[in-house]
Amino acid sequence: EPGTSMRGLETAIAVGDPITSWLRFETAGGAAELFDLRDELAPVADPPSNLTSFVDRPMVIAALDDAIDTNRLVSVVGGPGSGKTRLLMAWAAGLDPEELAWVDLSVETPETVELATLAALGVADLAGGDQSPVVQRLGGRRRFLLFDNAEHVAPSVASVTARLVDAHPNVSVVITSRMPVGAPGERVVRLGPMTPAESLRLLRERCPTFDALSPGETDTLLASADGLPLAIEFAARRVSDEEPLAVAARILDEGSGISFERLINGDRDLFVSLAPMRGSFDVEAAAHLAERSQNETRAGLNRLIDASLLHVVPDPVRMRFRFLEPIRQLAAATAEGAGELGSLQSRHLEFYAASTIERGAGLLTADEERAIGLLEEDAPQVRAAWRHAGAVNDVDRAAMLASGWWWMTLRSLSHRDYSRPAETMDLPGFEDSPWRRDVLAAASMSEWARGRILQSIEAGEAALAIGRSGEVETPPFEARLGLTASYGFRERIQDAHEQMIALIREAQEHESWYHLSGAQGQVAIAFALAGLDAESHGQADAALESAERSENTSTLSFAHHAKAIVLVDEDPHAALSELYESIRLATRVHNRWHLGWTTATLAGLYRRLRRYEEAAIKLDGLIEHWLAAEMEPQFVSAVLESALLFAAIGDNDGVQLALTIANEGRTHHPMLPRDRSAIEDLRAVSRTPPPLRSESEFVGELRATLGSLTAGST
Repeated sequence: EPGTSMRGLETAIAVGDPITSWLRFETAGGAAELFDLRDELAPVADPPSNLTSFVDRPMVIAALDDAIDTNRLVSVVGGPGSGKTRLLMAWAAGLDPEELAWVDLSVETPETVELATLAALGVADLAGGDQSPVVQRLGGRRRFLLFDNAEHVAPSVASVTARLVDAHPNVSVVITSRMPVGAPGERVVRLGPMTPAESLRLLRERCPTFDALSPGETDTLLASADGLPLAIEFAARRVSDEEPLAVAARILDEGSGISFERLINGDRDLFVSLAPMRGSFDVEAAAHLAERSQNETRAGLNRLIDASLLHVVPDPVRMRFRFLEPIRQLAAATAEGAGELGSLQSRHLEFYAASTIERGAGLLTADEERAIGLLEEDAPQVRAAWRHAGAVNDVDRAAMLASGWWWMTLRSLSHRDYSRPAETMDLPGFEDSPWRRDVLAAASMSEWARGRILQSIEAGEAALAIGRSGEVETPPFEARLGLTASYGFRERIQDAHEQMIALIREAQEHESWYHLSGAQGQVAIAFALAGLDAESHGQADAALESAERSENTSTLSFAHHAKAIVLVDEDPHAALSELYESIRLATRVHNRWHLGWTTATLAGLYRRLRRYEEAAIKLDGLIEHWLAAEMEPQFVSAVLESALLFAAIGDNDGVQLALTIANEGRTHHPMLPRDRSAIEDLRAVSRTPPPLRSESEFVGELRATLGSLTAGST
């Protein structure tokens, strides 16, 4: 919509009035050259026309309603493109036109704000007691003056509104701005990003080809816009011919100058220095990138929040911040234009490589819960840092990130990161990195978890070779764990036995209770599956004792799991109690890896206790769990357990369906000898597989069959 000055010029031309005053204003721009706006340019007192539908934002509208009901001066504050004007238009749509005056301040200067206000209200001055026809018609009714785009004239708006609300009791002022204007009694309503549901609705309404978008394309568009309405609107119109991230970076560029001009005390430099940040970050990380003290950085971050360029992320431990992605893209484009982006990314990589090593070590200690929280929050930063390390071939820091992050990856089942240790091994110069044994040990475990057994053995043996050379003093615990599991999978029993004995000895020598408990738990399970009851009990109890000494929640969860497997035949109900405790502990520290394994054992125990409905519920959830994590061997274990459940209830079609999906696959999950034998018997008598279909179709049918066993369940 044209602004006040443009409409005035159009009127002057249409009626043939001289426009020399306008030309003087445009060329001179000084306050002394301004003509009297009350006589020659009447501001637009109506809001812009609604050319599109408004996607409801009920929580924000409710907050605005509450603020306006209890305050006469309210500012809607948000970043560029956050939908401030559109929100105010939607709110004002319910007002009587005579109760409303709208002033677009984007075309005003500090000197013209008061003149525009007087003209919009139809009053002679800001003092009270006027007898204008408009005010007389309203009587005692409330009148609203809506100031749009006030950030560049904030001091003038603060002065005008302070005098106005004091002199005119029936006038309320609502302002949109990128920052509070600082007027006395100002009530601020912060406008944050749209919720995911609101973003999706807006994209659906604005994108003419929405139905043709794949789920992945939709997710990419919404991620690039990050809840910023203007970004969603623009991307929706240009989805066919532009990259979403490029769109999001550019849409704010034209209007960013005003925000930059109002940043003071080097805050523009701070804003640009944070360009590499992905997701949320804390003051410590920001201070490292900005090369400032934490106190100085904290003050600057608060000013960026006031300027609506930065958001606070609620966190129970420490304050964290984040950019909306289009805003971050703007910072990155500015940094790149100044030739600073590369050095900023290197500082970002330096910080997160070191912090990931430190925090990753905490996963194996009593400090596990705190370490988990920090690592989960830093996940986007770690991924961005690792990508940059590969791009610039900083092999040492790439190795630090891979070795410090892998255990978090495995426990949280973040499938995007499983391959990071193996990919790091392919970087040029890896053989000379001092972190190579750590990466090899991580690869031994992560490759086993992915079902890549030969690669796991190769990496583990290479890690042990480095340890035997005397170059590294700390025992290669993870390498031995990976080799034990992989040797066992390949039925190299003697090799697995040797690695386990060495692991227990080294863990005892170094008092690494975490690794000792894990090794003892594995031995307990092996003894139980071999029928060595007395030995299995002894090792399970030892695993629990070592886990208690480690004070590590995940280790204690696994020890209870091992004890449950030992008790399955002897005392099923005691085994149930151990499994429930294992699940409780794994849930407490968000260990989805342990949670999946323990739930698989629980489903099998429910089946043996003839609690078929509960077994079906657990198996349905497990199948979804392992599919989402892209863990094929663990998925196979859940499918095979489903086959045993169907066999127990006499559902031969269900058995056939499950065996077809498993497709002779091997599982990492330990199966009792009688269960392995039952699977072999079922396979021996199974019919020819049905005609070829996609795996997703088979899985959908399997889950539907499991669901039929739980119909009506509470």
